[in-house]
Amino acid sequence: MIPAASIPDPHDVRLFLRVNGETRQDASTSLMLFRIPQLLHHVTSVAPLEEDDLLLTGTPKGVGQLAAGDVIDAGIVVDGVELEEGKIQVVVRERATGYNSDAVEA
Repeated sequence: MIPAASIPDPHDVRLFLRVNGETRQDASTSLMLFRIPQLLHHVTSVAPLEEDDLLLTGTPKGVGQLAAGDVIDAGIVVDGVELEEGKIQVVVRERATGYNSDAVEA
């Protein structure tokens, strides 16, 4: 969790994602089409938000393919400083099971 005090203006935060050291995504929350209060108002008009709920709003340009062994690093930068508690690193693994199209209902 990132304390709210660490992000004085949530509409001015830089988010980045690198794959194997290559930047794939790097954008600011200032580019969001709708501001956070408007998103929260809309969502809560349809369903309540509970503690630990996540609201996913989309992704900056740069989405692409990944392969087993790729290393994904992501982070959050506020006022030019990367937040330690916002650092994420994931190593992509092969799926243990394949996709079963028979399990999908028509």
